[in-house]
Amino acid sequence: MTATWQFFCDVWLRSSGLVGGALLLSLLIQRRRPLIASNLITATCACLLVLPILMAVLPQLTIPVGVSVATSRQTASPVRSSRATPPDRQTTPPVSGRERAPANSVTTPPETESHSHPALARAISDDADQQVAADSSSATSLFDNFPGRAVTSPENTTWNGTTVLLVVYALGAGLWGLRLIVGLYLTGRLRRSAENLAGHWPDRCQYWCSQLGIRQPVEILASAEVAVPTTLGWLRPAIILPAEIANAPHPHQDAILLHELAHIARADYRNLLLLHVVQILYWCHPLVWLLQRLAGPLREQACDAVCIHWLQGAGPYRDALLALARERALRPRLALGLAMAHSSRLSRRLAQIAHSSGSDQVVPSRRVRLTIASLILAAGLLLAAVHFVPHPAQAAAPPGASPSGTASPSPRSATADNTVTPAATPSTDDRLLTSAGKTTSQLKPGSSRPTAPAWDETGLEPWLYTAGGIPVADVKTAVARAQQALLKQQRPDGSWDLEPSKFPVGRTSLALLALHRSGFSPHTPEFTRGLNWLRTQQPTLNYEISLLLQLLATAGDNSQDLPQMTKLAADLQAGQVPAGPASGSWSYQQAPGGRGDRSNAQYAILGLHAAEQSGIANTPELWTNSRQHWIESQNRDGAWSYSSPANGMPGTGSMTAAGVASLYLIQHGLHRSRPAIADTAGPCPLTDPGLMQAIEKGRHWLGTHFVAAPTPENGPWLLHYLAGVARASQFSGQRFLPDGQGGQRDWYRESARYLLNVQNPSTGTWQDVSDPLIATSFALLTLSQGLDPVLVSKLEFATPPAPGADPASAGGTGQRHPQDVRNLLRFVSQQPGLPRHLAWQSLNIHQAQLTDLHRSPIVYLAGVEPPDFTAEQTALLKSYLAQGGKLFVDASCRSAAFDKWFREYARQLAPAETAGLTPLPTDHPIYHGEFDLIDAGSGTAPFPLWGLEIGGQTAIVYSPHGLSCLWERWTPNADPRHSAQFSANLTAAIRSGTNVVTYLTRSALESRKATRN
Repeated sequence: MTATWQFFCDVWLRSSGLVGGALLLSLLIQRRRPLIASNLITATCACLLVLPILMAVLPQLTIPVGVSVATSRQTASPVRSSRATPPDRQTTPPVSGRERAPANSVTTPPETESHSHPALARAISDDADQQVAADSSSATSLFDNFPGRAVTSPENTTWNGTTVLLVVYALGAGLWGLRLIVGLYLTGRLRRSAENLAGHWPDRCQYWCSQLGIRQPVEILASAEVAVPTTLGWLRPAIILPAEIANAPHPHQDAILLHELAHIARADYRNLLLLHVVQILYWCHPLVWLLQRLAGPLREQACDAVCIHWLQGAGPYRDALLALARERALRPRLALGLAMAHSSRLSRRLAQIAHSSGSDQVVPSRRVRLTIASLILAAGLLLAAVHFVPHPAQAAAPPGASPSGTASPSPRSATADNTVTPAATPSTDDRLLTSAGKTTSQLKPGSSRPTAPAWDETGLEPWLYTAGGIPVADVKTAVARAQQALLKQQRPDGSWDLEPSKFPVGRTSLALLALHRSGFSPHTPEFTRGLNWLRTQQPTLNYEISLLLQLLATAGDNSQDLPQMTKLAADLQAGQVPAGPASGSWSYQQAPGGRGDRSNAQYAILGLHAAEQSGIANTPELWTNSRQHWIESQNRDGAWSYSSPANGMPGTGSMTAAGVASLYLIQHGLHRSRPAIADTAGPCPLTDPGLMQAIEKGRHWLGTHFVAAPTPENGPWLLHYLAGVARASQFSGQRFLPDGQGGQRDWYRESARYLLNVQNPSTGTWQDVSDPLIATSFALLTLSQGLDPVLVSKLEFATPPAPGADPASAGGTGQRHPQDVRNLLRFVSQQPGLPRHLAWQSLNIHQAQLTDLHRSPIVYLAGVEPPDFTAEQTALLKSYLAQGGKLFVDASCRSAAFDKWFREYARQLAPAETAGLTPLPTDHPIYHGEFDLIDAGSGTAPFPLWGLEIGGQTAIVYSPHGLSCLWERWTPNADPRHSAQFSANLTAAIRSGTNVVTYLTRSALESRKATRN
């Protein structure tokens, strides 16, 4: 229903431009060129009939334009209250139609989703309460736009505003259609009841037909039911005369016949029918009513000009009109008749006749008609295809920006990368806020209908991932409206589909993935119904297989869905192209003999990676062949094309983002597919240098070419492209893209600004070349990337390449385990009471600033070779620790060199009176948090930790045991190839990391609270 109403709105707006232009031009030329003006209106009516069809079949031509941010924000976002509503008494905004949530409904967490974490959740709530109190005097609050709007189940949906408007439209169109049917019936009955005339009237009609070039036969009829001469019919035209003038010669016989025959020669009856059909479809359009009012006088004026010419003067014709007007009976005229004289318009016609010199043309010349038709058709094609979107250079400017594009002064300080906020007092874009332990869903009193879930099941309200000028509330409001838009399109059986042939499995899987990724609870009836429908399907296209695999792996029940997932993964593995130029990629079908492309290959890798995370092993050859395909097909500049060999075609943004994300997952698959591990520690999975160089080259190309706006290259698939960049960022943890000049591009900030400005204000959807459901799903996947709480910043210390240099020329030593923190946080998010989506970011010490470090409570450092930090970099870390930040350090691969270096370096980070690193006692809270790590028999931890206190808190936690090596090999399901001891080490390492992360997060939040106080 939402998509239908959006289409009606688009037709209404585009038809306004077409009709408005035609009206303006017709009014300008009607006095001197009535024939052309009348023909212009006829062509416009014909174009109006095909305009909806053109909009449906033509590809969208997107054009970026400048847009006022203030106007766009007022349209897209609800008005904020001047007072902050307490989170435990949040008023939910009303839903459309009659369904409205109670004014002061309080959300209550279900038992299965309550806070079970003993320390972290309480600390987060305390931090949020303190911050909300501190911000209560401000004009706006994040809670003012909390997305608590109700969403109803499709089969229980009552009438809403959109439905009512559509019903009103249908009723109006039906009434106008009934009027046309009645008119046709009455004219048909009149014609059947009229008498045929013979004698002087038909003879004179034959004469004038030959003069005007009318070849079709014209009947002359007489009837007492008409008051003035009237023309009926198109293919079989007839002139009906009043009975009182039909049986005797009439002094104005020639004027009467000329006028009516001019209507026939011009096919005015056909044009009248065309206008009535347009009125049925556009009955609620005021400009169409104006078009109808103008069309009638133009018809008569054109016929009058013909009569004046053939009667050799305006006087005889004027006398004929006056005589007919006096004789006209007071009877209603026919709705579908072309009457000669109407008293209501007679005075104006007489004035026009007096100034007219007549015309020998009944219709414009063929050349003129073709010119008019071509112009109207071109205008219709342009209006149907063009889609205006805000240009990011103007539309994406943050509120308060100056006309020159620079931000106006504010109390918050700006950094070099355009982020804001002093480190000691993080802004509302950066703080970790909560809704005081409130919940995922709420029920209206006395009703079992589910409403929209709160933003996060745990009550954790995260700070914006990339921050800097994008209010969290605006993003969350846009996400909530988009979620509602998707749910309104769900079919009663749980699927999302336009028609049986429109890839229902892929569309349904994508919609549910977008809902789940954006925070919608998988425990709602809508989500469960969609999952249950998908469990009965057997997709055969690789896109659909991959999307279904991803959904089942992230939101399904592994015990229930594992057989289906195993079969889907086997189908994907079997579909990899085995040989030829596309070896290692995938095509659309499961058969491996296709030509292959990198779009299908990306989705196949996403699905197979999701399968591995559920414990389904893939063959080592699959990952080896995939690696070879992506490495060998990369262009010299670092980009990838759709399917051409390396350097065969220029790269595109969406395929380059696909290459970066795919290589990260391929690397993880190669690590996991190594031989069985039988010893206690296991071999450390070293990073593949060639693979990492390809990733860096791809990231640099993305950064130098990234534009969050339609361009000739990415315009048709812009939302798919932005979702791909978000996916690559999610796997790499890179918050910025390198810009090629030594700086950084904040891709999320640019993308979020663009998406907020182009979201449809009436439907909550987005639109590109794909249908609104697919486009909206991709937009949700992009925006959701910025709303995950960032708990860990992984510190890189490789020297970045010089501006303009080869990305592979980076010096120094980076980290060897690209997936260690990602895997750790995936495990942390699985624990009861913690957010389902936790993010991390990778920061390079050579480019990071203090505000960057303070966007997460923990900075993580791991390495094999000792880094060579400068005095400025050491001061940066020391300031971060002094202001409440926490540091988690690991000696990768149990490196003795790194261990020796950090034990000395830790003294530089602490105050002078600190003794340095010391072993943490077994009664330290870090061993007894989410998991009890102390062995009951030995009284020791499997991986003893060291710590350093700053300001009375453990600010630095150090592990010399190579935890990152084990995290890199961790998967949600145990690998049966591993030895029992190695599996036990994996479990102990991931649990140790979980305790450290939750403890340091709680400690950091308490430090922030103390700093604010």
